[in-house]
Amino acid sequence: MWRVAILYFDNALVSSMILPLEMLQAARDIWRLRHKTDSLHTQIVMLPGERPHNNIPSASHQVLTENDQWDLLILPAIWRRIDTVISTYMPRLAPLLLHFHRHGSVICATSNSSFLLAETGMLNGHKATTHWYYFMQFADRYPKVQLQRHHFITRANKIYCAGSVNALADLMVHIIELFYDRDTARRVESQFSPEIRQSFPSDAHLYHHDELVAIAQEHIQKHYNQPLHLQKLAHLLHITPRTLNRRFKLATDITPGEYLHQVRLNIARELMRESNLTIGEIARYIGYSNSSAFGKYFKQLTSLPPSQYRKSTRSKLFTPYYQSM
Repeated sequence: MWRVAILYFDNALVSSMILPLEMLQAARDIWRLRHKTDSLHTQIVMLPGERPHNNIPSASHQVLTENDQWDLLILPAIWRRIDTVISTYMPRLAPLLLHFHRHGSVICATSNSSFLLAETGMLNGHKATTHWYYFMQFADRYPKVQLQRHHFITRANKIYCAGSVNALADLMVHIIELFYDRDTARRVESQFSPEIRQSFPSDAHLYHHDELVAIAQEHIQKHYNQPLHLQKLAHLLHITPRTLNRRFKLATDITPGEYLHQVRLNIARELMRESNLTIGEIARYIGYSNSSAFGKYFKQLTSLPPSQYRKSTRSKLFTPYYQSM
């Protein structure tokens, strides 16, 4: 049975707790209907001395201790006052995070809760992301962390960072696929939002043991807005283009060119949701010379043309009051 804990603390953004909780419970229900077995235990957990939020039943809480065993620990987004949250909770939270990481738990930080992981030093030398509003503050505070400003989901040593609640929804679809299977993940995806599409079309993209392919993926991610020259990439890896293509397909189930399109389009999805760039500007930004090619690939990934996707997602956005954050 999979065991998932969602941390609660004062100043936690409750919506970033409820969303993964409901998505995981939906996956459990779908699986139980088909297989007649229970497969998931989810729990909202608190640090000692905390009181439950009024919107969350107190019976669903338990105190987080080192005696617990969790497959996945989710950290919610922080609503304002990051410095206060860090100074208040990290003396108690840091040892627990380090303990669970050492014992194999997957840890997921939502939005600016990546600050909490960075405080422990676990992200030093690794890639991570955070909410775009906090990029400068994060980079200044944690210079040893490889901040990914153009990636909305990162993974390093069983640590995920999702740059926004929208990105968390995409990440949960991926995790549900890992816990269960692709069909269950797609069913949950379709239930919660028609515009949630896969940031991780296959778990093979992340979970394989070919170090050379991982290096190739990192190169493609870094240069996503440039044309892919297979010959040059193969030369950098000291292999032939044919060998590169074969090993990449064997490890990830897709070609390097297909992987490039997926990296580009995942970035485009977030830009359409969270920026005012035109579709043509987004297409050029991520490396497409014209909007028609961009639209073709985008529809293949999301089943929606870019304009319709933007309309459906923008209808749910509002203008935040940044001065109060």
